[in-house]
Amino acid sequence: MPPGPPLALRLRPPARGAATEVTGPDGLLATADLGRRTPYGPVWALQQDLVRLRQAGRIDDVFLLLEHEPVYTLGRHGRPDNVLWDEGRRRQEG
Repeated sequence: MPPGPPLALRLRPPARGAATEVTGPDGLLATADLGRRTPYGPVWALQQDLVRLRQAGRIDDVFLLLEHEPVYTLGRHGRPDNVLWDEGRRRQEG
């Protein structure tokens, strides 16, 4: 899958009293609304980057609001023979 253009995300805590404010035992949760339908590849790359930053302690928790293009996933134990389309059809459908 081509990665597509990178997604820029500016993380900031929501303003107090805003509808996007979420509080929990650890305080506020940053929210990021990508506000558009986005190809799956860039969204997946963004999530991986956020996980690395969170694990390194460089950012707090982030809640992403987004819609990505439709995809088919096989999951961890999926096999290519689980896909009913042949190689030509998969290429055609992207």
